[in-house]
Amino acid sequence: MFDKVPPKKHRWKRLLIEDIHLLKERASKIFLPFLLEWLLRNNHV
Repeated sequence: MFDKVPPKKHRWKRLLIEDIHLLKERASKIFLPFLLEWLLRNNHV
């Protein structure tokens, strides 16, 4: 029972980390322009 549990957890953890990494890359591509625009607007005001 215990022998089969850790590998599944590790696989799930690795997939989760990969998903988060992909999401971060996508989010940075989408979010950075908005962030820069917002910062520029705040600096002008």
